[in-house]
Amino acid sequence: MRTREHLRRRSIADELRRVSPTRADYPANVLFATRMNGHLPARFEKSFSAVTERNDLHAEGAQWVPQHVLEEVLRARAVSLPSAVPAALSKARAAAPEGWRPMGSA
Repeated sequence: MRTREHLRRRSIADELRRVSPTRADYPANVLFATRMNGHLPARFEKSFSAVTERNDLHAEGAQWVPQHVLEEVLRARAVSLPSAVPAALSKARAAAPEGWRPMGSA
């Protein structure tokens, strides 16, 4: 399942689309070339389903979004929930059951 589908289901996709530095209709064409100004043996238009038109295969089209922008939107949404507690600076004390040892350790 694609990230955008998850965001749509949680009503976050529109916010991400709004704050993204790239437009939703930013070209997503992939070109293969023999050199910078050389022959184009292959060109793929609208790759990765980055289109704004309706597609019956998925409810949300893809969009190029920097990771830090996605994280900011997700963080803002998380802290807006009444049960959420920001834990960005907390440390895990233990992630394994008592007495557990990794393989190969004495």
